[in-house]
Amino acid sequence: MASNLERGTAFELQLRNLFEARGYRATQNVRMVGRSGAEHQIDVFAEFDLPLQTVRLVVEAKAHESSIDKDVLLKLTQIVDDLGADRGVLATTSYFTPGALKMAVGHNVDLWDRDHVLRLLGESALASLGEVGVPGVTSASLSTDIGPRGILPLLALDDARAAVQAGVENRRRGGLLGVGRVEEELVEIELVHHVFYEATLDAPIYEEERRGLFSKEVVRKIIPVRLSVDAFTGRLVTVDLSGRVARTPYSLPELSSDEVDVINALADNWFTRDELLGLGYTQGKAQRLIAGLQAKELLLTDRSGGRKFSYQISGQIPVPNNIRAVTSALAATALSQQPKTIKGDLRSQAAIIRSLEALVPGGAVRELTVLYYPYYAYTLQRLDGSRRQELLDGVTGAIRHPES
Repeated sequence: MASNLERGTAFELQLRNLFEARGYRATQNVRMVGRSGAEHQIDVFAEFDLPLQTVRLVVEAKAHESSIDKDVLLKLTQIVDDLGADRGVLATTSYFTPGALKMAVGHNVDLWDRDHVLRLLGESALASLGEVGVPGVTSASLSTDIGPRGILPLLALDDARAAVQAGVENRRRGGLLGVGRVEEELVEIELVHHVFYEATLDAPIYEEERRGLFSKEVVRKIIPVRLSVDAFTGRLVTVDLSGRVARTPYSLPELSSDEVDVINALADNWFTRDELLGLGYTQGKAQRLIAGLQAKELLLTDRSGGRKFSYQISGQIPVPNNIRAVTSALAATALSQQPKTIKGDLRSQAAIIRSLEALVPGGAVRELTVLYYPYYAYTLQRLDGSRRQELLDGVTGAIRHPES
């Protein structure tokens, strides 16, 4: 079995090869002196030549089994600043604690967790490090969890195939006198997983409590709220009364740190562009912020007051609400291996935390975990050779179209 040092060195080499394959000049295990005069050991230093500048990246590789905390991130940000590099990359075969994810907001460091590394390097690369079945995303107090967490399918593969085949036969027969008949056949079917983030956050609510016989007082209370977020779209989901995972009206657009600052500062009132100037933004930046928030459907606009537009933050998520997280309805368990997932680009965990804390008034995320939900992806082929794909819910057996 490889030692920790050997695994770390092998992981550094894989990352170096990755950057070189993408056109970077990359050096492994190099020592560099910063502007402060301090010497830093760099796992991988990568440079990419653009027409007018050279982009320089400092890459820290952590082939660990435990979650990476904010102290590691803080050290890397200091090294990046001291070297005058353009950006840092903190890559791990494990995951990051919520504290590290929150600290990454506003810093010029990208976090690559196990799922991201897996997509870049492949399962065989992690297996070669002896990193099969490393811990899932957990808070520091829950770092003893093992393996990725997911919902086990209630529908077996053979049963799913039979259900799909029954639908094929029904469409082949058509309706009365064969009206609406569709000739197609089942080509393939396999178990895949949709990725959700499950966030636990402390959110304030305000309740009236009686004080004495005739007086009442509004009391602020903090309650724990659990929310499930589609990791591909940022849409909040709920488990409806039929047990199906359904979309809610609430979405989490990706927000910049400046947009978060504007939401936090001006969420409760109407404001004008001049008030953004009062917060220290230039004319151009204030206009770009307004345009960006409008594009993300987070601003109400009013011109009734005269020549100047007034704006109000919209799109906030009320708490408490009737949203039911996936694990509030279904039991999650540790999976024996990394599941195959539906293809697509995942939102970063840091971006999800940033949006949640901005759009849930007063909310503070204290845990973010990855959850895998089972579907059977199947391909149907018609007589003309055209194909279409659908998803069968591995828990409820309901059909879900890929775009829904």
